[in-house]
Amino acid sequence: MTNLKHYPSVVGMIKTELREKMVDMALEHIYKVNADPDVELEDVDAYDAWIRFDKDWDLNVHESNFGFQDSKFEWYCSAYPVRKGEDGYEHIITEEGEHLFKWEKKGKVTFITDQG
Repeated sequence: MTNLKHYPSVVGMIKTELREKMVDMALEHIYKVNADPDVELEDVDAYDAWIRFDKDWDLNVHESNFGFQDSKFEWYCSAYPVRKGEDGYEHIITEEGEHLFKWEKKGKVTFITDQG
């Protein structure tokens, strides 16, 4: 599991333990796609994945060029709250999302702390 205790400036509305689990899930997706760039996944787009994390959160894990030929394999991950709307359907609240990290092919993870 990713340990974010070494990154005290990584704060936001997501609790550290939950954030660590989200980061782990996103990195698992990234490693799977990087290992097999032609992978076809049943339930998500490999290069622009919307992954249901739990009943309250969705993750968006996407490659900066969405996997096209000149792709740099630079990935971004954000988390978005999910709420039931007045219409009875669940909605992803993108304006309340939180950027979690940027991952580069070299394996470097940069945690994004500026949520402004």
